[in-house]
Amino acid sequence: MDSEEFYQLFGGMCARCLVNYAICSHHIDPLGHGGADDWDNQIPLCVDCHEEIHTTGPTSQIDDLHEAREFAMAFHSGLTAKR
Repeated sequence: MDSEEFYQLFGGMCARCLVNYAICSHHIDPLGHGGADDWDNQIPLCVDCHEEIHTTGPTSQIDDLHEAREFAMAFHSGLTAKR
């Protein structure tokens, strides 16, 4: 999977707040803490959510980010299934 396909899985939206601007990829389980450098460990976030996570500490929200990733993928797949 390339980055374009990754972002398409989420409809080009932030997986936390669902905005569709200034999206970047964030490692859910930080690389420095043993997280994998693959798409399954990444979540698309807008720059605001990305900055907030790094400000509060990336390891403090791991469970929430996994849940947000799953919700956003299910949400977007439901939208594309209805098209």
